[in-house]
Amino acid sequence: MKNALIRIAKEVECEALEGNYDIILKLPDPASLVLIAKRFISIFLFLGESSLQIHDMATVMAPSTVSPKKILRRLYLVAHILEHLNTIKRTPIIGKYELTFDVKKVTEIALNEMRD
Repeated sequence: MKNALIRIAKEVECEALEGNYDIILKLPDPASLVLIAKRFISIFLFLGESSLQIHDMATVMAPSTVSPKKILRRLYLVAHILEHLNTIKRTPIIGKYELTFDVKKVTEIALNEMRD
C-alpha cells in the first residue's frame, strides 16, 4: 500500500506543477470506484491534510454535470472499503475521515524520489 500511496503522491505533484488542478480534484462522468478512491486519496495528499470532511470532498469532486449527492453516496462506499484496508478511519465528527498514514512523510518520500 505504501508504494501505491507514493505513486499517487508523485502523480499529484506532477499534475500540480503543470497546473492541472481539475485532474487532481474533479471526477469525469461516469467515474469508476477505483478512480473515485484514487481521487479521494489524492485530495488529502494535494492539500497536505490528514483529515477532511467527506461532504466537502464530494462538492469539490463533482463535475458540473453530476449532483454532489451522487458523488457523496459513492464516496461513502469508497470510504468504507478504504477503512477495511486500514487506509483511513472515521473520526468522532460525523462525515470526517482521517488518514492512517503520515501525509507529509509520503509526500516527502515522493518528492525525494522525483528528484532522483
